[in-house]
Amino acid sequence: MRGSSIFRAYDVRGKYPEEVNEGIAEKIAYARVEFEGGREFVCGFDVRNSSPSLAGAVMEGMKKNGGVVWDLGLITTPLLSYACGRFGRAGIMVTASHNPPEYNGFKLIDREVLPVGYEFGLDRIEKMIKEIKIEEKKGTVERFDALPYYVDFLRKYVPFSSRKVVVDCSNGCTFPVLDPLLSPSPLDVVYINENPDGNFPAHDPNPLK
Repeated sequence: MRGSSIFRAYDVRGKYPEEVNEGIAEKIAYARVEFEGGREFVCGFDVRNSSPSLAGAVMEGMKKNGGVVWDLGLITTPLLSYACGRFGRAGIMVTASHNPPEYNGFKLIDREVLPVGYEFGLDRIEKMIKEIKIEEKKGTVERFDALPYYVDFLRKYVPFSSRKVVVDCSNGCTFPVLDPLLSPSPLDVVYINENPDGNFPAHDPNPLK
């Protein structure tokens, strides 16, 4: 079943908008609140052109089911995982990882920073969205900047030395994290492809290609 479904072993993924779209996003998010049993969530999205719209639908779905949602904006997936653990909130990241630009999807993380995989709840969410009836409850969405907390966290664990390094950001979301992290350090950093661009003009988002 999973072979022909957008519900994969560890995430939800498919082509936009034929397989993954705003309607599916809202239903998954609504079901996510039902499944989690809590009300506090975070949501972030990657650089793909469809991600802001899908993230808006995700946050709307959680809000409609009474979710208290922090909008983390354009971020990396590790930052969302950090925010889940740091603030004790479950999360949904809108991303298709290293897949081609026409793909998008969702990674679900619980408040213990564990992925919600197919054998651990994603299968139930898949079943729920087929029968779900959205009844609007009172929820909220507000912007929250988790980046300063994440940068402070990383500084405790990243050793710095005086050397020159070249970083290929692959037109993804890494530059907004790396710049405040590395700028105060003694490193001489040269960035390439640092501008976020969902068309990935420099090269394929898969670094192995």
